[in-house]
Amino acid sequence: MFFYNRRFIPQQPKIESRQQYPKDTIDVLSLKNAILRSLEHLSDNIDEIKKTINALSKKINNIEARQTLLENQIDSEDFSEDRISQSDLLSIKAELDMLKKGGIVNSNYLEHDTNNYLKSNDDSYLEPSDDSSLDENSLPVMPGSGFASITAEYLKNINKK
Repeated sequence: MFFYNRRFIPQQPKIESRQQYPKDTIDVLSLKNAILRSLEHLSDNIDEIKKTINALSKKINNIEARQTLLENQIDSEDFSEDRISQSDLLSIKAELDMLKKGGIVNSNYLEHDTNNYLKSNDDSYLEPSDDSSLDENSLPVMPGSGFASITAEYLKNINKK
């Protein structure tokens, strides 16, 4: 065939046309299956959330029971410092010392009579005599919260790693 510019254009074979379906008529079964799968997944997540809520409520009840037991022990007349373990007292003392060195706790607020109990019962506990012996960078950032190994020096050098 010749057209306007007199070049020969070969005829291309006709392509079978496909019938176009509107987008609204997508396979209904596949949509239904997708919706059912998503609902099952959501229900599984809800079951897991319910289980964790039940576990947390049991833990809270346990903590409340221990708290009331401790309050009753403190309120009773026969409560003494002998019931508190020595390791608990030492950990509390060490934490207070770190807080005092960090300037978080006012040293005037603390009574020094509690220190005498620790010194009389445990001679192996040595308190640093010089305040400059502990560097501020070696003190934990949040003592007693499970992050005792994280110090200011560690946080400064974290980008270097």
